[in-house]
Amino acid sequence: MEQIVVMAAGAIMNVLLAWVLFIGVSAYQGQVVIDKGAVVGDTAVGQPAEKAGIQKGDVIVEISQGDTHETINSWTDVSSFLLYNQGEVTLTIERDGNRMQVALTPYQDKETGGYLLGVTQGAGSYEVKDISFLEAVKYGTLEMFDGMTTIFESLGKLLQGIGLNNLSGPVGIYKATAEITQQGWISTIAFTALLSVNVGIFNLLPIPILDGGRILILVLETITRRKFSEKTQTAIMMVGLFMLIGLMVFATWNDLVRLFM
Repeated sequence: MEQIVVMAAGAIMNVLLAWVLFIGVSAYQGQVVIDKGAVVGDTAVGQPAEKAGIQKGDVIVEISQGDTHETINSWTDVSSFLLYNQGEVTLTIERDGNRMQVALTPYQDKETGGYLLGVTQGAGSYEVKDISFLEAVKYGTLEMFDGMTTIFESLGKLLQGIGLNNLSGPVGIYKATAEITQQGWISTIAFTALLSVNVGIFNLLPIPILDGGRILILVLETITRRKFSEKTQTAIMMVGLFMLIGLMVFATWNDLVRLFM
């Protein structure tokens, strides 16, 4: 057990650092934005939403594609769904107390790589709330857990082969970092917190050569009551190394495709 704790210490420190940074950002701002729903603001002329008949004030309550359905509580839910489910989607919208469904095909923004409906957020989509320091601890913690949940959901989709073209490597991270730093130091700290959570969770994945892989080997040795030979451990680590190299090459290729095509 002590060995497992030692191996996981780096990842745990990454998560703790992110937690402190998230709380610090919330405390410094003294405000939080609370999602109230996906309320449509203006619709761009000639874009998918306008063509589908969506109007200002409509509320998107559900989005689906085939057998995949998701209840919508915020615009983040919409963006996430569109990122992993490309092509035509069906929106369930609420207008004047009535619900209706519209089908449309979002377009891809070449600059961000995201998929858009062609609308702006309506004023009723969020509420800005003043908070105390104690509340900053609460909301900073919630922000961290939201980030962790998103990471796990993304990993789950990637294992299903969904969203592989959205995977980013060093080039994508560099580009995102350059854009974030131009928005000010608060945005930079928040982005650093999110990266720290990502690194911590990734390091705990059961992939040989990562800490998570070493923990898995230790657990297997404990269960089988047999210690793997040095040759076996080296072979396992080499497999993990090639997996990581392959993943890095694939992610970098995705970055280059988005950058130059």
